[in-house]
Parts: sequence; structure tokens; C-alpha cells
Amino acid sequence: KFTMKRMLDDYKDQYYMPMFVRKAELAENNFEKAFELTSWKRRVLRTWEFITLVDVKIPESSLRSLKLGERYQVEIVLDLKDLHSNDVGVEILFGKKKNDQMEKLLDVIELHAVEENGGIVRYAIDIDATITGVFDFAFRVFPTNTLLPHRQDFNLVRWM
Repeated sequence: KFTMKRMLDDYKDQYYMPMFVRKAELAENNFEKAFELTSWKRRVLRTWEFITLVDVKIPESSLRSLKLGERYQVEIVLDLKDLHSNDVGVEILFGKKKNDQMEKLLDVIELHAVEENGGIVRYAIDIDATITGVFDFAFRVFPTNTLLPHRQDFNLVRWM
């Protein structure tokens, strides 16, 4: 049922109160968290375009179809320069491949940092194949920080 009161309550609960709480958190201790977030964003912006791909390991599904239930490891190694593994998230996106084009996005899975040596970080995950076939893979790299309420609050992305 639609009523104006329900609509106003929804706006208050879903938007205004979370923004009020967020503003209060950022304003604590003379805006300490706001300055910390701003400093982090500047550091990420200075380094973002210089992140490079060192190595990638994915199943070569164009040579052999993945089998149902087969476990395979996905791995990507990045040189993050002055950033750390907790500054950067990595996802693998995979979909159905037809004529060397991704026809349909099937899944998005976040990888975990498993090794860090200076700015060189290895992200990996083991995936159990729930469907068979030939797939196309892409890696999406994005900034991450506990002070960001949403990924869209810092609109950077790199494709590897």
C-alpha cells in the first residue's frame, strides 16, 4: 500500500538517517576520519594509473571446456606501487564466450590478497565450476577502504 507517510518514512530510514549518522562519524574528533579519507583518496589517485599487471593465471577455456565440479584457481599479480592490498579490491568477471565475444555475464567473484611483497600483491581464489563450457574472463580492479560507505563513492576502476 502506498501512502505519503510510508514514502517519507522510507526516505528517512533509507537515506536521511544513514547520511546523518555518516556525517556525525566523519565530524568526530575535529573531522579526523574525513581528513584520513581525503588523504587516502589523494594517495590512491596519485598511484592509480601506474598499477600494472605482473602475471595472471586463469583456466584456458578456449583450449578445453571447464568440467562441472572441477576446481580451478584464478590468480592475478599486480604491482600496486605505493598502495597496499587493503587499498585495492580485485574481482573476476566471467561470462559465456561466443565468437571471441562475451555474450552473457555469468558471475562476479572477489579475489583475496594471499601474498604481499612491497607493492607486488598476489590475489587468488579457488572456484568450483558450477556450469560447463567456454568462458571469457576479465579482472576488475577497484579502490577499497573501510571509510567508503559504497564503492561508487570513489569512481575509479581498472580493467586487466
